[in-house]
Amino acid sequence: SEQIKNPMLAARLSKAFPRVAQAVRGRAMSGPTISEQLGSVKDVKVKDIPQWASSVQKDPKTEAAVKGFFNSYQQQYIKTGSADPIWHVIGVMFTLGYANDYYCHLRHEGNYKYH
Repeated sequence: SEQIKNPMLAARLSKAFPRVAQAVRGRAMSGPTISEQLGSVKDVKVKDIPQWASSVQKDPKTEAAVKGFFNSYQQQYIKTGSADPIWHVIGVMFTLGYANDYYCHLRHEGNYKYH
């Protein structure tokens, strides 16, 4: 990853986004990143993809990353009694619904001259 060369900017960013800074520091010490793990898929044959995905899923670093995300989300939003998770669910449902509607209906709109 690219280092921030301006120390003042790096200090301001780490103050503004402490969780991101902590995650970046932790990732630097913890081994392969997700992009490195996914980059290894180039060497996998199609018939071996399920076995490869299973091994990546069972990797302790992957499990720790997922658990860390859910634990931090729970601490930040659920345990504080915030209403933000409701908005997050609505946003995800809207995005998935629109993507599904686009795939099923809207991609054909350009084919019709008159509706």
